[in-house]
Amino acid sequence: MDLLRLSKSQQNPTFNYEKKMERQEKEIAGWRKRIDKIDRSIVQQLNKRAFCVNKIGLAKKQIGINVYSPKRENQVLRNVTDNNKGPFSNRAVREIFSSIMLESRKFEHVKQKKKTQNKRK
Repeated sequence: MDLLRLSKSQQNPTFNYEKKMERQEKEIAGWRKRIDKIDRSIVQQLNKRAFCVNKIGLAKKQIGINVYSPKRENQVLRNVTDNNKGPFSNRAVREIFSSIMLESRKFEHVKQKKKTQNKRK
């Protein structure tokens, strides 16, 4: 066999592997870029949700209703699981949203505490 007629991949068996790795790394980088964009969007939506939570908390405080509402949290969990098309399981979606609601309650508690402290000053 004439070495000049052999392709680069035939001359160097690692050539194909290196090219494949390079393509895979570019593909991974592209997917990660998409994920980063989605993550930024999720954070924006969570902050919008926190704004709404705060408004509801203020309204509840004005009429003397407890901020924590297990009935409403169950409605939220039912809503998100009913609309879950996967690939996450309903259990996973419930856990994610339970965490979001827990953090929302913490946020609301801190926000209300700061307002109370500011009124005392």
